[in-house]
Amino acid sequence: MASYCTSVLLKLANHDDHLARANDWVAKDSDESKAGTLNPGQVSFYNQTGETFKIAAIRTVLNDLAYAGFRGQKRWCVLLHFDKATIPAQNAILKLLEEPPADTQIVLTVSQTEKLLPTVVSRCVVTHFDELNQVQASDTNSTADAEMVLQQLQAGSYTTAIDLANQFKDRAAAAELLQALATHLSQRAGAGEHHRAAAATETLIALKNLDQNLNPTLVLEHCFFKLISLSK
Repeated sequence: MASYCTSVLLKLANHDDHLARANDWVAKDSDESKAGTLNPGQVSFYNQTGETFKIAAIRTVLNDLAYAGFRGQKRWCVLLHFDKATIPAQNAILKLLEEPPADTQIVLTVSQTEKLLPTVVSRCVVTHFDELNQVQASDTNSTADAEMVLQQLQAGSYTTAIDLANQFKDRAAAAELLQALATHLSQRAGAGEHHRAAAATETLIALKNLDQNLNPTLVLEHCFFKLISLSK
């Protein structure tokens, strides 16, 4: 069964080697998703020279991804130095970020997220690379909150979902929780685990709703209800 992956925004330090860090991240992600030994062509890197990312380069990416993927195997499409992308290029990639091909992980590496359109950032799970070349999905408290929420939602109680939503009334706290949930679910969405990828997508949708100034508690309630229904 095909699996759908949430796009990743890999945030690097200004001095980081984007290609080296992306290689490390893919290796770690392939291990966690049980992808096994990577075959030639499973990982594609674009803009290794770090030049301005123009719309022509996006068209190349889209054409490459139009070819059939590896049956039952995950593939990674890594766009390096995407903070150097032009505005037309960023707009051109929005649909791909939101609806990537089956079993395909889109990864954008950036050093300066402020140069990206909000619509690009909102379609991705933002992941930081720490000084030890290991991925930090979020801080310890956010990760613990995400794991706690998912564990309690597994019981399938809508009353529990409402109670949990009321614990994160603050908009910033709600956004932090949703980002941690999206990261947690995306990193654990292996091949054939469509429900986890779908759940990660629901948390990103909830983040967009928060950006539109909707009530944080109601946004969380709706998101938690969706997560319960996807787990059944």
